[in-house]
Amino acid sequence: MPHLATIDNQINLLERVYDNLQSLATRGDTKAGLLLATHAVIVYTLISTVSAHMNHGGMHLDQFQKTALWSCGGFFLGSFSLSVSVLLSRGGSFGKGTRPASLLYVMTASGTSPGQYIALLRDSSDEQVLQDYASNIHDLASIVKSKLTLFNLAVRIFILTTAAWMASVVGILVS
Repeated sequence: MPHLATIDNQINLLERVYDNLQSLATRGDTKAGLLLATHAVIVYTLISTVSAHMNHGGMHLDQFQKTALWSCGGFFLGSFSLSVSVLLSRGGSFGKGTRPASLLYVMTASGTSPGQYIALLRDSSDEQVLQDYASNIHDLASIVKSKLTLFNLAVRIFILTTAAWMASVVGILVS
């Protein structure tokens, strides 16, 4: 079979893959941020409900209410921590000394001047650019996988948080 892909087509494909992965990473961060905001709503409503109930004659929690509140708190901490981890998640080999500095990130990583960076780009072969893109895509895919794995786990725990929150609020309002 003849080799039909030109170097320009290969680089264009890698650019699209890289941009797509960057977009997925950004979406993961956005979703984690929204989940954190939802956590704030849950904490606010729970504190408001408990405060209002305490201001109307004190509060005596039965075993169900205590269990629901503690469960909500525990699940909340787990889901909250995982959501923050999504925002902080990094991976891959960039910056770990396992390969040369990337053409994409060399200026920020090494303090290279714009003139030095242009010279580095001019001296790079097409094969070096392909290899650099492929290495960065591999690293970025690792970051995206980590972010999405953490986010999916955070959402699962958040579902438990929501159930415990609802049980807590209903238990307090009914008593």
